[in-house]
Amino acid sequence: MIKEKTYIINICFFFISPFPIFAQQCNPSISYSTPTKNFVIKKEGKIILDTITGLIWKRCSQGQFWKNNQCQGKTRKYTFYKAKKGAQLEHYANFNDWRIPTIKELVGITELACIKPAINTLIFPNTDISTYYWSISPYANDSNKAWVLDFEYGSSHIFEHQLKYPIRLVRTASLILKFNFFQIREWRHH
Repeated sequence: MIKEKTYIINICFFFISPFPIFAQQCNPSISYSTPTKNFVIKKEGKIILDTITGLIWKRCSQGQFWKNNQCQGKTRKYTFYKAKKGAQLEHYANFNDWRIPTIKELVGITELACIKPAINTLIFPNTDISTYYWSISPYANDSNKAWVLDFEYGSSHIFEHQLKYPIRLVRTASLILKFNFFQIREWRHH
């Protein structure tokens, strides 16, 4: 009788929980490619600075919002051109120069030691792994296609612009900000 109640509780939790209940899978024999120490959290947790690349990322995908130290809400999906236009109009954390990342930048935040999701979940919590994410990088053989990234496994693909996928916005840090954070990083290593 106890087993039956446990199964019922687990099934109920599965259907009412807004968050995935499956744990990220990481290979302990592979070094982390995006360790948490490489990021500095800013603006009450809403954005992070990647101290390796100097890029500033929104922690949440578009459509989500930062609350209680988590990305909450539903990820929004856009066609390529609507995503591009939306990024240009974005004003967040007192910045208005947000953009869609290149495929190289998206790959740069992919955690190569993990899958489901293939991203540092402390830095980018609740990343939607049921879909791909747009990059701004065009496909060389067809101007109506662009590169996308799958954060479930960390693989890149090419899809047509009219399809709808989410975006995670990025901006390039100012030279002064980069200098200050690179000084901090150098100081930490001594």
